[in-house]
Amino acid sequence: MKKIGIFGGTFNPPHIGHFSVAESILSQLNLDKIIFVPAYISPLKNNGEENNAIQRLEMVKLKIKSNSRFEVSSFEIEKGEISFTIDTVIYLKNIYNDAELYLIMGFDAYDKIHLWKDYIKLCELVTVVVMNRGEYKVTNKLNENVKFISVPNIPISSTMIRKKILQDEKINEYVDEKILSYINNNNLYKKPNE
Repeated sequence: MKKIGIFGGTFNPPHIGHFSVAESILSQLNLDKIIFVPAYISPLKNNGEENNAIQRLEMVKLKIKSNSRFEVSSFEIEKGEISFTIDTVIYLKNIYNDAELYLIMGFDAYDKIHLWKDYIKLCELVTVVVMNRGEYKVTNKLNENVKFISVPNIPISSTMIRKKILQDEKINEYVDEKILSYINNNNLYKKPNE
């Protein structure tokens, strides 16, 4: 049976931390592949990311070209509405009906999973993989379908990168050079009048 990871997020922009933890999870859990799923609108943190949804998708595509075990799904962006993980999991389960699915998330997301749409059903359909970078304490598990794994602690966030771009600071140590070129060529994350 194939083992497939699902890694959702806004990826606004995608950075080296996203891909480093994905590589670690791929290896630790011996997954066949990881599917990156950029959200159109995240229900719990809507910051206008729908405005650059296609660009976020394109940046993920640029980065994953070099890894045959990484794929990207445009399912949530093509839907063009609030992205509920349960809908994405059901969609992918129909495609990969003979595979075991692993839903990858950070501890901050896991801590709020009780706020997610149909979270109990979601946890029955997948194994939840919680990335523990050492800054959170595990207090409980929803069910036996939750795995806590340690991943590299890379102190980078997309928010930090966007702020650096606004302040005209260099970001080349945080993003792949293809993504950096894409950001520069498309004048992303700058003030509107620039």
